[in-house]
Amino acid sequence: LEWTSAQGKAYWYRLPDKIDAKAPPNLLLMLHGTGLDHCWSFWNYPITGDFRKHDIVVSPDGLTPGGETFNFVQGPKDGEQIAGLIADFQKAFPIGRVYLYGHTQGAFFCSWFAGEHPELIDGIVAHAGNVLQVKHDKLAKQKVAIGILHGRADAVVPVDCAIRTEA
Repeated sequence: LEWTSAQGKAYWYRLPDKIDAKAPPNLLLMLHGTGLDHCWSFWNYPITGDFRKHDIVVSPDGLTPGGETFNFVQGPKDGEQIAGLIADFQKAFPIGRVYLYGHTQGAFFCSWFAGEHPELIDGIVAHAGNVLQVKHDKLAKQKVAIGILHGRADAVVPVDCAIRTEA
């Protein structure tokens, strides 16, 4: 399905076949990298099949212009949009846990968001990204699960970024 955020940006989302308040689905926001758009998530992880089929999956665009697309940048503008989408889906549906998955620039943003809004999410997956301008307070360090993915042959974002992120 397609909808528009409060900031006027289109996003795609997929609901599970069944939503049960006694066993609520998780909410997964998938954040693309530079030069991509909200279509990226479902192009790479088709809506049919087994990928997170019991969860609500949301694929928004960032708000910060970056060439022909919009990026996720660490700051209030993009942060408020993601916080707003989380609140919108929590208002509309019963939600279990909330996760962010970010690819490249989306991964940089996920790491920042986890430090800024640990009360809103349960975990992140940072895929081929890095940690910049992050302040992970005690709540973030205790509450937010963090997964780091990175290929050693990445020619765009060096794998050293993942190694520094882990440290």
